[in-house]
Amino acid sequence: MKISLNTIALSALVWLTTGCDKHEEIPITDSKPRKKAGPVEHIDSQERIAAMKLVAIVDPVEKERDIFMAEVRGAFDEKQFDKLEALAGDLRRSKELFRDGSWKIRAFYDGLDNRFHTGEDGYLTDLETHEAWRKAHPDSVTRRIAMADLYTSYAWHARGSGYAHTVTSQEWDLMRERLDQAAKALKEARELANASKVTDICWYSVAIHLGLGQEWEKETFDQVVADAIEVEPTYWGVAAQRAYSLLPRWYGEEGDWEAFAARMADDPRGPGDEVYARIVMNLSGYYADVFRDAKASWPRTRNGMEALLAKYPESVTLQNQAAYLGTLGRDREYAKRWFDKLGENYIEDVWEKPERFVHFRGWAETGEW
Repeated sequence: MKISLNTIALSALVWLTTGCDKHEEIPITDSKPRKKAGPVEHIDSQERIAAMKLVAIVDPVEKERDIFMAEVRGAFDEKQFDKLEALAGDLRRSKELFRDGSWKIRAFYDGLDNRFHTGEDGYLTDLETHEAWRKAHPDSVTRRIAMADLYTSYAWHARGSGYAHTVTSQEWDLMRERLDQAAKALKEARELANASKVTDICWYSVAIHLGLGQEWEKETFDQVVADAIEVEPTYWGVAAQRAYSLLPRWYGEEGDWEAFAARMADDPRGPGDEVYARIVMNLSGYYADVFRDAKASWPRTRNGMEALLAKYPESVTLQNQAAYLGTLGRDREYAKRWFDKLGENYIEDVWEKPERFVHFRGWAETGEW
């Protein structure tokens, strides 16, 4: 596992103990953005009636991932550490994907971090289970990456989701201490991985999440992204996380994440416009209209969506995203194609409200808002 800079050495980590008013949101892995109001101001009675006829469905691919994550979490809770070690090793070697192109190794770590009890007792119980895992497998790279993920989540739990000025000095201290523990675990994971020649792409995902809390300098983020691409250029998760950190609410200026997305798509080693579309899907919820209010490109997004849908035709979520983004991109023919395929079925996480689905569909069919 290569990283050229000593980015995770504890002495090199940067932390602003007073917080920063600009960076007051919780990380992307801890919550989903609620979509801002889009062009749905005039929902009429017929649209409301039509919305009542829609069927909110569960994407079978999402269900498959949820079951997988529950199985991973169950093995952790039951202290089946041999099973976890073997599964992680298999997933690292196989680079297996779900039927929507998401990586199973990422879902593995998400499953470990998906505790039922999210309060203080839940974290303390997990720390006790990690101690049992440490005793069973003292040289485990997998456990240390999972531990870093746990401590990073635990740090944001200490801070809470309120505005920076509402966070107490004790809460800032707890967050800093827990992030330091996460950094320590990542550093140990990297050293063990280098010694045993283990490559786990999720190390870089956890590092980006950690860096968001420790407010790393741009150059440190860039180095982690560059090293992740060198290790596994087809893994799009790190690029999506870095794009999120470039939102103006975090460390970016207007146009930064869009320019970053374009650079990632232009990299010949990677998946091209697929990663551009992934980033746009990931961040569209932070805008009423990601193509109007940000500088995202609909043509590039469409190219990426087409490639993704050709590879992963069973993903109903991707089909819903195509209809949603096609409408925002003012591409009636494209949007209508996907609305026609969806019929009366919709994914709630994409649309939030069924009226929005009906309203957008009406525009695709008539050209009128």
